[in-house]
Amino acid sequence: MILPLVGLLAGLVIQDGWGWVRDKVAGPAEVKPYTGGPEGCIPIYSDQSLADVKKDPDGALKGGVAISNSRRDPAELPITLQSAANQAIVVTGVKIQVLSNKKLPRRGLIIDPDGCGGLLFPRTFAVDLTRAPITATPVPPDTGKNPVDFPFKVSANDPEQLTLRLDPGNRDIRFTVEVNWVTDGEPGKKILDNGGNGYRVMGRSNLPSYQRGKLYQ
Repeated sequence: MILPLVGLLAGLVIQDGWGWVRDKVAGPAEVKPYTGGPEGCIPIYSDQSLADVKKDPDGALKGGVAISNSRRDPAELPITLQSAANQAIVVTGVKIQVLSNKKLPRRGLIIDPDGCGGLLFPRTFAVDLTRAPITATPVPPDTGKNPVDFPFKVSANDPEQLTLRLDPGNRDIRFTVEVNWVTDGEPGKKILDNGGNGYRVMGRSNLPSYQRGKLYQ
């Protein structure tokens, strides 16, 4: 799921896989984080009936919930970080706060993707949302090189992207992400919370599933 505004922005961009709402938050901090979700590469849960989904497949996808299979196709949350000033800023880490942890829904359906290509992110972190405390563990890239961990620097001309690979287990979880950094020896932070609603991801249940392309037929 990037906007040239002055100050700190959290751009929550609408994506098929997450149904997030675009939001702009201005503030006095020195880093601009942007979040977005992958398009068309993960299953989506919808609480609607099949008949209603077929009436508006795009609406069902945008309003649906990302399903994460941590072993095969984990849902990934990319976050792009960029300095709002010319000086470099050291990003020291992220913190994840669980807002709610529920059982998987028993009604609704699953929309499976028709297929997608693999994506390569240089900074990928595994996040197990079922453990406490929740940590972001660096994942080795496909190139076989060592995983890249915090801290790292960003600047106005040199943004960095990190990706959180989410594991909700067999649960329906809402959460927020706090980005932490240091500039001129002073700590800073920004909480990404999807306009106060938090982000939502769930494990896969045994609900009926349908291929995305067939919903448009």
